[in-house]
Amino acid sequence: MPVKISFLLPVIALISCIAGSSRNKDQDPSTKFPKEQSLKSQNILQIENSIASLHLQDSFLVLRHMQNSYDHLLSFVNLKNYAAGIVFDKVKFGGDSGEVLSPLSCGLYKDSLFLVQDISSGKVVVFNLGSAPNNNNGGTPYTEFNLPKFFYSICLLDTGFNVIANGDNGSLKELQKIDLKKGTIISEFGEYTSAPKTESALEWKNKQESFLFMKPDGNQLVSAGRYTDRIELFDLTQHKKLKTVTGPDNFGPELGYRSVGGFNKIIRNNKTRYAFLGGATTDKYIYLLYSGNKCDGPDQFYGKSIFIYRWDGTPVEKLNLDKLVSSIAVSKDDKELYAVDPVGKQIIKSSIIF
Repeated sequence: MPVKISFLLPVIALISCIAGSSRNKDQDPSTKFPKEQSLKSQNILQIENSIASLHLQDSFLVLRHMQNSYDHLLSFVNLKNYAAGIVFDKVKFGGDSGEVLSPLSCGLYKDSLFLVQDISSGKVVVFNLGSAPNNNNGGTPYTEFNLPKFFYSICLLDTGFNVIANGDNGSLKELQKIDLKKGTIISEFGEYTSAPKTESALEWKNKQESFLFMKPDGNQLVSAGRYTDRIELFDLTQHKKLKTVTGPDNFGPELGYRSVGGFNKIIRNNKTRYAFLGGATTDKYIYLLYSGNKCDGPDQFYGKSIFIYRWDGTPVEKLNLDKLVSSIAVSKDDKELYAVDPVGKQIIKSSIIF
């Protein structure tokens, strides 16, 4: 028996070396969360149809609607009295100036500027919501810009209308900084891990599709994978990647390709899993809604887990929800979580205890 064990040790060591050498140097090993917390939810508002995303504006909850559900893009819930009434904003669905037809990426900047990317017209509209919702007949002030090309996820960086984006298929860089007023890409940065020999660099990049969420002070950004439970932290002042952290399930993108018009298009299959679905950020933490479900199974667009990270990438806690949710928002003081319960058609609220 001792002879057999001694024979196996070099083999085990060799396997370990091979596994270690294949791991990207800037990527941490699979990370577990030191704490878990189960949250009990409270129903605060009944909704008629699905909500695409939630955002917090001071004492109002901003609801972004889906086009097939409402005439207006946004509505507002007063968090002081919840069901006392919803104020509808004068931001309409449509193809005219100041309207959006097919919203994709969106976000609230400094509690007043709301960015919406309209992929049908290739434009970005930035609405000035002011310090509180305004439902007067004058409508909502807005500024409109044409995008130089398609991007997947976009965040407003400043009041000068510079944005940070990803999804540019004309570049192998991860992020692009864009001057919306000039319609030009100012700079780009971030390197993807090397593509396998069986795939092109562009195919590999498309597998890394991710959502972007910015720190409130605008100095950092987190990129959360759609098909892999991996996050990446970026410094926006120095234009560099700080850290890559792999989630507890540690799975990569399982996707295929199909040639469409001379281009290889990503095709999901029975092995494809969704990782992160959405998120929210505060000065202290990153909150990411996690699915982990296969794309051909039930509840693939919903999740019952929220991963919390510090801005240095350190895992803090895993929140376990008592309902499936599709979108989240978190208060600035990290005490209240708001979420969309699409099954019960409710907006729910939970208290977070650190």
